Amino acid sequence: MDLINIFNDGVSDSGILFILVLIDTTLAVTYQIKSGGKLLSSAMISGLLRNFVLCFMPALVHILAIYHPRTDGIYQLISAVLSLYIGFAILQSIMAYTDLWGVKYPDWINNWLSGEIKDKVEKGDNKNDK
Repeated sequence: MDLINIFNDGVSDSGILFILVLIDTTLAVTYQIKSGGKLLSSAMISGLLRNFVLCFMPALVHILAIYHPRTDGIYQLISAVLSLYIGFAILQSIMAYTDLWGVKYPDWINNWLSGEIKDKVEKGDNKNDK
């Protein structure tokens, strides 16, 4: 099986990323409520905009492939790399929020998540809002 064919179109990849963004957003809002922070902080709004724009990048590559077709599979490769990179970042954010909610991970995962967890706690404190 050719692994690049898993990423057959950017629309389905964007759909999966959109679901992950919704999960991440839900966890972010519930964490803000739990920590007593503002629901519409500047850090949260910028994170939402960034995540929602990024989750549709594979679909934009798919649209580009429709209007400028190529036979070498470069669009599938670009869509695959974008989907994996963006999905990896969103998954890290989801896991950081679940860690803040009390889910315990092995030490090597906690080391990987430590910077992201620190950022989430600082955003929850709303130090940057005026």
